[in-house]
Amino acid sequence: FGMVPLAFGMAEGSEQRAPMGQAVIGGIITSSLLTLVVVPVIYTYLDDFAAWARRKWHPADTVPRAGGALGVLAQAPHEDGL
Repeated sequence: FGMVPLAFGMAEGSEQRAPMGQAVIGGIITSSLLTLVVVPVIYTYLDDFAAWARRKWHPADTVPRAGGALGVLAQAPHEDGL
């Protein structure tokens, strides 16, 4: 909100500084939208495309595997809850 007074340019001689304030505010809004909305959406689409390509070219790899990223089998929980 610090650039809003500069962008409105109400003071005397602020005609020259108002475009700079407007550009800064526009840049902050644009970069925030890109960071919070556009980049995650593109990442999701690329991830879906990679999964589709993996299924198309390597159909034998579609069998679900137990474990995490390292392929380690998960341990069964103890009966006493520990």
